[in-house]
Amino acid sequence: MRFVPLLLLIPALACAQPPERPPGPPPLERFEELKLTDAQKTKIAALRSEERRKSIRLEADARIAEMDLEDAIDSGADVAPLVARVADLRGQLLAARTEMRVAVRALLTPEQRAKLKTLRPPGPPR
Repeated sequence: MRFVPLLLLIPALACAQPPERPPGPPPLERFEELKLTDAQKTKIAALRSEERRKSIRLEADARIAEMDLEDAIDSGADVAPLVARVADLRGQLLAARTEMRVAVRALLTPEQRAKLKTLRPPGPPR
């Protein structure tokens, strides 16, 4: 009975996950209008590659942890550590993506950052 409240968190965790990203890095079309220097392009490509590799590993680990969680639920085992593991991995994924975005913005000039804001697609309605 101890893990019943934790079971209520599982739907919340599922809803809190970011949508699946398509394979490969996101398109760079919006960066073309920023008129990046060759040095900026090189550094951004390296940051994106590093983040992508890290995200692939974390995503795989998170999926395995989710499978382990499902097995624990089915077997009646204690799920608390597995819920915490899934949440931790998803948090690491978000942190990796955010760190990359911050690092890319740090490479841009103030004018490029201002231009980037105008190129962003509108977010989901709140």
